[in-house]
Amino acid sequence: MKIRCHWMQGTKRSLPDVWLNDADIIAKKLGVQHYKVKLAPQIFIGANPAMVLPDDTILINPKIVSVTDTARQYVLAHEFGHVRHRHGKKALLIFLLLCALIPLSLVAYDFLAGLYIALRIMPHGLGEHAEYQADAVAFEALGSPLAVIQAQQELLHAVNGRADGPRVRRWIRLTTLSEKAQE
Repeated sequence: MKIRCHWMQGTKRSLPDVWLNDADIIAKKLGVQHYKVKLAPQIFIGANPAMVLPDDTILINPKIVSVTDTARQYVLAHEFGHVRHRHGKKALLIFLLLCALIPLSLVAYDFLAGLYIALRIMPHGLGEHAEYQADAVAFEALGSPLAVIQAQQELLHAVNGRADGPRVRRWIRLTTLSEKAQE
């Protein structure tokens, strides 16, 4: 069951219907049935163009609402990739497991778990593998690695981000994936 959400709690801004319509089209194409799409409060989402919560809610950064059609479709397809691979749920389970194991060793494990959460899960979800999986789903939806790369560049510009090493490596892998598909 999908839920189309026009309003994010606590804000007066709505997500344009084109986002919701594209979400329906892309979700159907990718076989995703359960999701919500909401406009996120800027203070919560920070520099992320979008993110997926464990309940498969896709939060959209207000800074990217007016991007091009390709960038909008990319970000939705990418986030549906996270939904399809259950990345939000997996990150929550890892977090809960780490929290449950903390009493085993309050000194060593607390430090290691906190460090892992702070450096890996919080800023990157499940890491580069999860991001590559989501990009591969976006490639499947858009049909072109060039479209994925251009959309990412546009989104980075919209949120004042930059292309870091892992992102550039994903661009190279996407290009390689496309070349193999053409053979």
